[in-house]
Amino acid sequence: MTKSEDKILAVVCVLLLILSIAFFSFIKSDEEPEKEEDGETDSAVAMLDATKTFLASGKSTMITAEALYANLNDNYAGNDPFILSIRGAADYEIGHIPGAINIGFRSVFTQENLSKLPTNKQIVVYCYTGHTASQITALLNLMDYDAVCLKWGMCSWTTNSTVTANKYYSAPTTGFPVVTGSTPGTWSSTRTRCGGDEPAPAAPPEETGGDTEEVDLRPAIQNYLSSGKPPAIPAQDLSDNMNDGDSSNNPFILSIRSSSQYEIGHIPGAINIAFTSLFTEENLSKLPDDDTQIVVVCYTGHTASQATALLNVNGYNAIPLKWGMTGWSSNSTIAPSAFNKATACYNYPVSMGEDAGDLETAVIADNAEVVLTATNDFLSAGKGTMITAEALYNNLNDNYASNDPFILSVRSGEQYAIGHIPGAVNIPWTRVFTEENISKLPTNKQIVVYCYTGHTASQVTAMLNVLGYNAVCLKWGMCSWTTNSTVTANKYYTAPTSDFPITTGKSPGTWPATRTRQGCGDGGDGGELEEATTGVTFDIVRIACNNYLSEGKPPAIGASDLYDIFDDGNASNDPFVLSIRSSSEY
Repeated sequence: MTKSEDKILAVVCVLLLILSIAFFSFIKSDEEPEKEEDGETDSAVAMLDATKTFLASGKSTMITAEALYANLNDNYAGNDPFILSIRGAADYEIGHIPGAINIGFRSVFTQENLSKLPTNKQIVVYCYTGHTASQITALLNLMDYDAVCLKWGMCSWTTNSTVTANKYYSAPTTGFPVVTGSTPGTWSSTRTRCGGDEPAPAAPPEETGGDTEEVDLRPAIQNYLSSGKPPAIPAQDLSDNMNDGDSSNNPFILSIRSSSQYEIGHIPGAINIAFTSLFTEENLSKLPDDDTQIVVVCYTGHTASQATALLNVNGYNAIPLKWGMTGWSSNSTIAPSAFNKATACYNYPVSMGEDAGDLETAVIADNAEVVLTATNDFLSAGKGTMITAEALYNNLNDNYASNDPFILSVRSGEQYAIGHIPGAVNIPWTRVFTEENISKLPTNKQIVVYCYTGHTASQVTAMLNVLGYNAVCLKWGMCSWTTNSTVTANKYYTAPTSDFPITTGKSPGTWPATRTRQGCGDGGDGGELEEATTGVTFDIVRIACNNYLSEGKPPAIGASDLYDIFDDGNASNDPFVLSIRSSSEY
C-alpha cells in the first residue's frame, strides 16, 4: 500500500470514529431527558398518592394543650408523645414545653434531623400559633409518621407573654369585605380586576406505571421548606394586594371551609373546595396551572396550613391566610372558632435553656411561688400537727366510728407486714405524693401519719397540710404504740409506757371484735378539699412534694454524725444549722 493510500485510510478511520461518537451522543442525549422526565413523573405521582392516602385516612391531626398536659400528667410514661418544637432556637431557650426537642421549621426534613424523630410513637409538633406546626404535621404524615399539631401553639400552653413572644391573636380591627351565597362573587366594581372567571383547568400529574413505593418523598418536602416561602399571609396584606389596582398580582383564593360556612360569608372571589376532597382530579383541575399564588382560607389557619404544605409539595404555589377567616372578619357568625385567650390559654409549665427539660422539674421551676404561698398558708394557720399514741387509741376506742381518722403507715412494706396499727394502710413515704397514691387519701377526714420514730411521718404530714389535707403525725411513731421490738425494728428512743394492739400481714386488718364500730380503714368517700384535689395549683404542690421525696435524701441526721462533721477540721463542709425552737429555749 502506498503512502497516499495510507493517508486516505487514516482519514476514513477518523471520519468513522467522529461519526460513531456523534451517533452515540445523539442517542444518549435523546434518551437522557426521557429518563429524567420519568423520574420526575414518578416522584410527582408518589407525592400525589401519599397526599391522597393521608387525606383519605380521616386522621385527626390536632391536639389541645389541655389534652397534651393531661397525657403528660397521667402518671404513665408509656403513652407519652415525642414533643417537637419548631420555633426559633432563641425562643426555645426563653421557654419551651418540658421534654420538647427543638428543630427549626425549615430544617425538620433534612436527613440528619428526620433521623431524630421516632417512628413508634406519636409526635406532637408545636410552633408559635399553630400555623407552621400544621404544615410540618401534614408533611410528617405524608411520610407515615404519627404526627399531630398543638392547636394554637405555644399561645395555648402558657400565659407568659415573654415565652410566647406576644403572638397572641386578637380580633381584627378592620372589617374586610365578605360575600354571601354559594358563588365566589367579586370585589367591588371600583376595582380593576381580572381573572374572575374560573381559571383554566390544570392537568393533574400524569400517572405512570412506575414503582412509586420506592420514591423518596423527603427531598421534595425539604426543597419546599428551604425555599424561603413565608409560612402565612396576614389578612391586611391580602386585602392590600387585592386593592392595589394591579390585577396581575392577584392571588387565587381557595376556601376549604364547609359549604354551609362558605355560604354564610366568604372572601370575595374565593372558590370553595372541601379540604378532604381537594386532591381529586376534578378539584385539582380548578386550581391555577401556572405559578399563581393560591391563598388558602379555613376557620383559624390551621387546616389551611396543612393544605398549603400539601399543595406546595405537589407543585403548587400556596400560602395560608393567617388565623383563617377569624383573621379576616370579627363577625362570629361568619368567622366562628376564633382564639380566645381567656378559655384557650393555660398556664402550664415551661422549661428554660437549651436542654429539653423535665415536666415535673419545670412545674416547680416555673411555679415556685405557688408552692411558697401554699407553705405560708399552712404555717400561718397555726394548726397542731401531732397526736400521741394515747390520744389516737382513745379516739379509735370511743365506740363512735364517724370521728375515726384515716391511718397511714409510711414505713416499708416489710415492716408493715411484721406489724402495724389495725386499719392502717401502707404507702412507703417516698411514694405518698405520686398521682396514684395521693388519690387513695381521704379529703373529708383526719389522716394520722406514722413511721418508726415520727421523723419521716412529720415530713409527710407537713406536705399533706400544704396540699390542704387535714393530717397529723403520730408522735414517736410506732415506737410509742408498742413495746414489741420486732414490730418497731428496735427503733426505741425511750421505752413507751403503753402497749396497744397490732395487726400482722399485708392487709389493714380490723380492731378487736369486742368493739362495735364500722369503717376501719375504708378511707371515707373521698369528699372534697376546700380547694379541689385537681387542677394546676394542686398538682404543682403535689409534684414539688414528690420530687423532694423521690430524691432519696435521708430523712434525718444523727447527733453524732452532725458533731463529727463540725469536728473534722474541714470548715467547707459545715452545714447551716437552723434552730426553730422558741427563743427562750434557744
